[in-house]
Formats: sequence, C-alpha cells, structure tokens
Amino acid sequence: MVTGASRGIGKAIANELWDNGYSLILISISDLKNVRNGFSVKANQNIYLYEVDITNDKDVDLIFKQLSKQNININLLVNNAGTFNSGTAELSTDALRHIINTNLVAAHNLVRHVLPAMKKAHDGYIINIGSIAGNNAISGIGGYSASKYALRGLNDSLFKELSPYGIKVTCISPSVTETTMVNDLPGFNDGEKIQTQDIAKTVI
Repeated sequence: MVTGASRGIGKAIANELWDNGYSLILISISDLKNVRNGFSVKANQNIYLYEVDITNDKDVDLIFKQLSKQNININLLVNNAGTFNSGTAELSTDALRHIINTNLVAAHNLVRHVLPAMKKAHDGYIINIGSIAGNNAISGIGGYSASKYALRGLNDSLFKELSPYGIKVTCISPSVTETTMVNDLPGFNDGEKIQTQDIAKTVI
C-alpha cells in the first residue's frame, strides 16, 4: 500500500514496487488512473486504486472494509502522502491542523489498520516518508517541520514496539526532492534536489 501515489515520491515508489513484482494498493486524492496506465500488464500482479482523502477517517475505514472482504492483507505500508506549507508562527491554526492531520494523523490511522494482520503474521514492513526537516529544524517552515518531527517520533516508537513481532519500521528522511510540492522553495536549484527515483530505490 502506497499513499500519495499519484505523483512525486509516491509515484516513483509505486513504479519501483511494480517493477519488482509487488501487487499494489494505491491511494491518492486524484489522478491514479494515469499512474495505472503507465504500468505494464503482468499476469500475477494486481492494482487496486482508491482516490480518497486520507485525512477522512470514514473513507479510510471503507478501504479496509473492502480489502477485508477480498481477503487482502497488506505486508508493506508506505506512508508517503504529505502536504507542505511554509510558515511557523504566522501559520493559521487551520493551516497547521491540515499539515498535522495529513503528515501525521493519517499515517497513524493507516498503521492502526494494517497492524492486526501484520502482528498475526509476525511479518510486515512499515515505511514512513519523513524529511530532513524532521531531523533538523529549518527556519521558515516550522509547521511542516513539526509534523515531520512528530512522524519520526511515531516511527521510532513503532520500531521499538513492533520488532518483537518481526515487523520492520523505517523512516526515510530525504532532503529537498524534485517534486511539484516544493517547486517554489527558495534557495535550491533543480540540480541540487534529490531525484524521486533514488528515494524509491531505497524502499526495495
């Protein structure tokens, strides 16, 4: 399962997983059919598309109900979906809440859904896409940075709690990446940004 799979890092990860033989459950707020059309047809691989807002708990609950009816369990979760806004103290409460809900709360909700089957199987892998801004505070993007610090904290707690179950947990924390989400971020030339394909290769 890959969230935020319609573009950027999520799309690159989905492509890499597909090329390595994974069936996919892709979640994004839009444009997933265009992603699917880019995949070559393979006999033993399936793709399930869900165009929903992952901050909507009812929509996420419905996804897992549908998957359960089809006896589909998830052995790899990539919490990639995220949002970026610049600003720290000047951020409105609503803007900060949106960042936290997307970058942290939605990830937690997805983990909560996949864990029962992973624990039962004593197997699974959870990958959270963090940010260097979640390791080192960056001036001017305090709201975003706070959300990624929190995601890393969640990740590290899960790592300690789930290792006895044989479940792996990793947080990938790239620097500025070549995506549309940060096109307008000042101070970085395109040649200085990490390519999405390079991040995707770390997942395999």
